[in-house]
Amino acid sequence: MRNTSTRSKTAIACWAAGIGLAAGLVACSGGPGPSGEYYNDEGRLVVQGDSVAFYPFGCSDSTRGVAVIETDPSAEGQISGDGSHVLWNSDDEHLGSDRISGATSIDISRSGDALKLGDYDFAAMDADEALSVYKGMC
Repeated sequence: MRNTSTRSKTAIACWAAGIGLAAGLVACSGGPGPSGEYYNDEGRLVVQGDSVAFYPFGCSDSTRGVAVIETDPSAEGQISGDGSHVLWNSDDEHLGSDRISGATSIDISRSGDALKLGDYDFAAMDADEALSVYKGMC
């Protein structure tokens, strides 16, 4: 005959494991993906938790032919609670030459190496590599 405290401990352990599994599945189903820096041919998109900021590329004022990343973001927003959209802070946000406002869909790959923001594709890469591509425009 089994004693009651052993059955209780087993039941509690199984219940706790089930709660842990359910919490893990919920965490995987929504919310922002990996934080990081993503680049396209116009600039850097920084994702930190639920915050998003876009920093455009530019050309150095002092050195011809040198590409730089602007220090002030041209667009800032928050990722929605379900992780599917970026809600922009104002109606005067800019992603490259495009004005954006309202909400834009966001999808970060499971591996964290790619991100799609509306119609814009971004990739995780080294900043120097991204700037070398833009350098030809300076």
